[in-house]
Amino acid sequence: MMLFVKRPNRAYRRARQSRRSRSRNGICLAAVRALTGAELRLQDDITLLQAALSTGSNVHYVEAGEILIKSGDVSLIKSVVAGDIPILEAAKSVKAQVRAVEAIKAATSANLAAIYNETGLTNQLSQLLVNASSTDRTAAAAKLGVTKVWDEMVSPLVA
Repeated sequence: MMLFVKRPNRAYRRARQSRRSRSRNGICLAAVRALTGAELRLQDDITLLQAALSTGSNVHYVEAGEILIKSGDVSLIKSVVAGDIPILEAAKSVKAQVRAVEAIKAATSANLAAIYNETGLTNQLSQLLVNASSTDRTAAAAKLGVTKVWDEMVSPLVA
């Protein structure tokens, strides 16, 4: 009595392929579906699964599309749509940037001060100028121009 039947060698058989066309007119259809699902998710208050089902994509691709849209990198999105870069790889390359921007936008003033102390990054010109060297301040003034520095920075202080 044989319990385990030996399966025939099927090494010659191709792996299952999707019946869907991968691209049309030079456009990666999976990327378009994913980005469309991500747009739906960002515009409407729907879940990743709902967005994926609505567009015929999957949750991982829609999530990647959302990251790409939030990054605002139009050239990267164009490369993904053209099929030059896989969508998951593209999203992975900008995920940390998107998270950092979201964290900074959500940060309190105390958080921003801690970020500045740790990294020196700030959007407050006065803080940058105070902590800059004399040479750096002079270079910044030269880029602004004498008229702008006098009319908008010095004159209001002495008036």
